[in-house]
Amino acid sequence: MWIDTRECVPLADGEYYVQTVYGDVKPMYYTHEGGWNTHTEPDGTVYTENAINDGYVVRWCRIVAPPSVPTEWKEEYYRRG
Repeated sequence: MWIDTRECVPLADGEYYVQTVYGDVKPMYYTHEGGWNTHTEPDGTVYTENAINDGYVVRWCRIVAPPSVPTEWKEEYYRRG
């Protein structure tokens, strides 16, 4: 479900699908500390050098992980070389 950024921002830091003011849809990281297009380094430092204007992202949607790939699909791939 797409959520308008005028209603709320994500409740958790992470990667989300976003729609930009130009209509583009792409994945983007978000942190509460830095905003859109920021992420947290392993040492806890929030990387904000590429933070963008809040108005650029107009909608966001949580990325849902797909199911695991079946073992037989991997084995088939390996057999093909």
